[in-house]
Amino acid sequence: MKENSHFLTSKEVIYLLRISKRTLQNYRDDGRIQFFRISKKTILYRIKDVEELLMKSSCSSYRKDTFKNYINENAEKIWDQIIANNS
Repeated sequence: MKENSHFLTSKEVIYLLRISKRTLQNYRDDGRIQFFRISKKTILYRIKDVEELLMKSSCSSYRKDTFKNYINENAEKIWDQIIANNS
């Protein structure tokens, strides 16, 4: 499975980056993060792109570790989400 085929929802990105909905919207508007609009209400983000944004930012190593742990612990759920979105 390719790394860039893994996606996160807006809610997950907000949680992982500890940002508001508005900040995430600003990131999209400014082109700071790539996103994929699946439907009117569903936007997905590649894990790779979220990680890139996180590593470029001046956030704490705790936040970066939280991101890595979340991805590792939820790999199966993320895969199931991909399958469901492609069905």
